[in-house]
Amino acid sequence: MSAETSLKPRIMTGYALCAIAESQIRAGELERALKSIRAIREMVAEMTALLNEPHQHFHSAIREAKDTLADLETRIKAVEAALPPNEYTL
Repeated sequence: MSAETSLKPRIMTGYALCAIAESQIRAGELERALKSIRAIREMVAEMTALLNEPHQHFHSAIREAKDTLADLETRIKAVEAALPPNEYTL
């Protein structure tokens, strides 16, 4: 199983949590949104550490997984940008 395949469910969960955080922001549930964002960030950190460990996987699979993770990072930043400025810190 490639790194990209084994990380795919986690990445999809990250996208789902981004959607949840956005809904929480729209509903004014900012503390819950922050909790969701923190959970996503922790998951991304774990996946990044996993990808940075020495592997016997194909380099192309690692590169593809890192690209997909970078796309998730961009999505997280968009969700964070929807938070009111200076009121909440991550």
